[in-house]
Amino acid sequence: MLPVPELAKSDPFWFQQDPHRAAHGRLTLLGPTMPLYEVYNPAIAQFNADHAFSIAEYDVMKEGMTPEGAIAKAFKRAEAILPKLSNRAGLRRRKR
Repeated sequence: MLPVPELAKSDPFWFQQDPHRAAHGRLTLLGPTMPLYEVYNPAIAQFNADHAFSIAEYDVMKEGMTPEGAIAKAFKRAEAILPKLSNRAGLRRRKR
């Protein structure tokens, strides 16, 4: 993790001593940044915050659920979240 950009830009530790740190610093501090996908879609943000796939893994490992059943449970959670929040964000469902 880099420090505050203004401090890192003036510190030779980040840009002169190690080519790997310098590359990371250039990409992180000097290059363009891109927001995470969750910024554009609150439904995905909520789904990821619920840790549905992590819970599915836990269900398989600790609860003895079949992988198919655990994934079905995760997708059922997604189906409950996505329509509710996607419509609020002004996103349209794709026609199949």
